[in-house]
Amino acid sequence: MKDEDIDRLLAEMCVAWPNHTLLEPQARLWRDRLRSMSTDAVFEAAKLLVDRSRWWPSWSEMREAYRAEKRRLDLREAERGLPSPEPTEEQKAETRQIARSNIRKIRATLEEKRKNETAET
Repeated sequence: MKDEDIDRLLAEMCVAWPNHTLLEPQARLWRDRLRSMSTDAVFEAAKLLVDRSRWWPSWSEMREAYRAEKRRLDLREAERGLPSPEPTEEQKAETRQIARSNIRKIRATLEEKRKNETAET
């Protein structure tokens, strides 16, 4: 994150939790740790924390919310770029083998039923 994004985030958090006084040592800790994080995921995590917490979050709560949001955003991004997976030739062969086996079993069952019906009449 850039410093201006961090300042904006901390200001928004101060508005969301007006009873909290952000002390300089705490602000320094947050700034140091936020620099290596994704801006989008941090702001999304902060929104979640604002919605579910009455009190200023601990750093560990923010980190946990950030990680969850980062995973969610990364997964969404990956899903956008990935074509639907095509089965490998080995998987196709295995599926054909299972299908043929099931067809043989069904045919054998039907043949057995026909023989029993013929024997009963």
